[in-house]
Amino acid sequence: MGAKRRLIYFDAMVDAETGIAFFEGVQQSLDASPFAQDFDLIPVRFNYGERPFSPRLMAELARDYDAQAIILSGSEKNTTETQNAWVRDYYFGLERLLEDAPDRPVFGICFGHQALACLFGGETARFSYKSGFATIQLAHQGTRHPVLKHFPKLRLGVTHGDHVVRIPQGFQLLATSDYCDCQALAHDTRPILSVQGHPELTSEIRKVSSEKETWANISDEEFEKQDGPKFLEGVFAWMKEKIV
Repeated sequence: MGAKRRLIYFDAMVDAETGIAFFEGVQQSLDASPFAQDFDLIPVRFNYGERPFSPRLMAELARDYDAQAIILSGSEKNTTETQNAWVRDYYFGLERLLEDAPDRPVFGICFGHQALACLFGGETARFSYKSGFATIQLAHQGTRHPVLKHFPKLRLGVTHGDHVVRIPQGFQLLATSDYCDCQALAHDTRPILSVQGHPELTSEIRKVSSEKETWANISDEEFEKQDGPKFLEGVFAWMKEKIV
């Protein structure tokens, strides 16, 4: 067996409990997948922990860790807050990260999905808010993408107040839903994939989410039948294939 590939998880959450719960959801899905021996999942935290980093340093941090693939987490921050200093730093760091290694696989979740869309010329906007589980339908291109094509439809947890309202040029719409037109995107030529939902979400969100009342009313069965872990398994397979 060769050396494990270094998969960096850029954690943009502000609240430590929520950030750790979401990271552990990714780790649990990796550990339960056939790719557990292929990746070393390394969290890099921007807003909490013993040594939080500025998101401006994404490219340098990825270089320091010799990252071979990247996951961009969700965040309590909003991509529409373009005058917010932290959000501006995030865009700056993400642009440099993508310029530094254009062939490195990148997977964006929620805030990461939106930030990727904006960076490439798309647009996000505020809406009322959505929290809970959503049924996500595949668009035509989604039925051909290696991560999504095995799903007739997806059931994923969602919690967000921004959404992508204009898809950037050079991207394909992979999935949609009745409340949000853009649920997943992929770049035409580069190994970039993103999803609005939270495939890393587990029942731990009941304890840590700011919308505890919403999640408390959702049954154990709903958490068990969601497609998040299987979706992430597909992401790990896609990353392994795309790593140069």
